[in-house]
Amino acid sequence: MVQFRVILPTNDPMCASGDTSADVCWKDAGKTQYEASIAVLSRSDYNSIPTSVGLSAGITAGHGAIAGEVRDCTDVRLEHATVGYSPTPDRFAYFNSIPFMTLPANGKLDTDALGLFSGMNLPAGKVRVRAQGKVGGNLVDLGGADAIIFHDTVSIVGINAGRPIDQP
Repeated sequence: MVQFRVILPTNDPMCASGDTSADVCWKDAGKTQYEASIAVLSRSDYNSIPTSVGLSAGITAGHGAIAGEVRDCTDVRLEHATVGYSPTPDRFAYFNSIPFMTLPANGKLDTDALGLFSGMNLPAGKVRVRAQGKVGGNLVDLGGADAIIFHDTVSIVGINAGRPIDQP
């Protein structure tokens, strides 16, 4: 897995000694501390998730997937957002709301409370994702992200993630 658009704002709280909320804390040249939460994907999940949503042969060798979450401008995960892709993946999925057993929810047409989405079996190269949702009954652009699909890899993106909506 590779992650795109990692933003390290200067006003985020620093990792404190003994901080257990972050998976990793490190210092940049000993001056500024950063933190990150780490996600892993087993080879069996890489193979089984695409087949569970109808991609019978799984992800084609040399292709990859994109996965991510949609958040609002206050960094809260968004429910009921829809995501579009360019190029279009062979299959896409939204997920259930179970944080420790997150699985694709077949037939789901928008994000759940965790804001998670995935597009599978994309050819290697550039991909653009954009999200939209309804605010007060009006369809609103929630932002987007560009990433690169590498061979046999899942590219991770965050849409909006508490940052300005215009994320080319």
